[in-house]
Amino acid sequence: MPSPIVPRIVWAALLSTQVVLILIPRVGSGEGAPEILVMALGAVAVIEGVAALVMFRVAVVGRIRSGAIDVATPEGAARVNAALIVCWALAESLGIYAFVLRVLGASLVDVSPFVMGGIVLMGITHPWHAGLRPPVPPGERGRDSTPIG
Repeated sequence: MPSPIVPRIVWAALLSTQVVLILIPRVGSGEGAPEILVMALGAVAVIEGVAALVMFRVAVVGRIRSGAIDVATPEGAARVNAALIVCWALAESLGIYAFVLRVLGASLVDVSPFVMGGIVLMGITHPWHAGLRPPVPPGERGRDSTPIG
């Protein structure tokens, strides 16, 4: 099975960026970001978050469980890694929206949902998720430490 170190490094780098983005000081002064911009980016963030979750569940975990992708092969691992990176990019975009709003002068209260949403998405789609392991054949269940189900 290909080494899982590269996806874990990419995931950790993107997650750390999410955490750092909340620490960006407020740059703009006065009124802050326009409320309509906060609402518009919030709507886009929800759509992107749902897209990341659906992609993770259907295109990654679902295809592994169905046997359509064999993560034990280099080709299968590459397909999974590519799909995971797309999921993480969608999650990262929420943090980028927070950064833009913060630069425009938005309050911490306005940007917190974006950063927290990105962190939660990164947590759900982490590279050691149980759904990313190859399925265990029914006759092999219970012979090792792999959870049943």
